Amino acid sequence: MKQVINSNISSVAKNNGLTEDEVSSMIEDVAKIFMPIDVTNLIRLGIDEISLVKGQGKFIVVLVDIDSGKLIGLVKERKQIEIEKVMKSWGEKGANRGSQH
Repeated sequence: MKQVINSNISSVAKNNGLTEDEVSSMIEDVAKIFMPIDVTNLIRLGIDEISLVKGQGKFIVVLVDIDSGKLIGLVKERKQIEIEKVMKSWGEKGANRGSQH
């Protein structure tokens, strides 16, 4: 994680003999540990994307509770179906609350 913060997924993969998918998977695993998702008070959901590797069209979607400013999810692709999967993993109550606003 520290390497990715100071560089990018592509460089970290190359420097450690890993694929970009392996590094992305590791990031997702760490995110699950450090980001317990509590959407019981979610009123407004912010969705944005950040570039993983500049100029290569590789993005990750960031989900944020707008009112608390807390990061509540990461999605490895920009596809709507992938974002919906993450929201559905929050359970029926969480998915419905986020989609109403």
